[in-house]
Amino acid sequence: MIQKEYERGGTDLPEEEKRLLRQPILTIIASSRIMKKNWLGRIYAARSRVRRRMGILIGEEVEDSFKNERTILYNWRTSGNGKIEIDTEDKNKRKRDRQKGELLLRVEKRRKQILYEKLMKKPKQK
Repeated sequence: MIQKEYERGGTDLPEEEKRLLRQPILTIIASSRIMKKNWLGRIYAARSRVRRRMGILIGEEVEDSFKNERTILYNWRTSGNGKIEIDTEDKNKRKRDRQKGELLLRVEKRRKQILYEKLMKKPKQK
């Protein structure tokens, strides 16, 4: 996992986490189990933050967060009515999309949890 993240590079990481990739991979791999766990955790968390900030959720565009506000403002300016008029089909589509996104997030979270548990398993004593 460490090698995979190291090879992925830091082009999409903030400066603080890019510095974690400046040390040689052999140094990271030779470090203690806790250091490796913390290193991976910081990289995963940074990549998640960047994805959220960019508005990307598991490879799909997230709905514009200010769309409703712009619609209300536009309706108020043009007709004096600030209500959003949403048709039922559009509402159902958004609900399905949200549920799909939540499911994908749960799957991704569980996958990371399993990887973390494998990493934290203590090797058997001989």
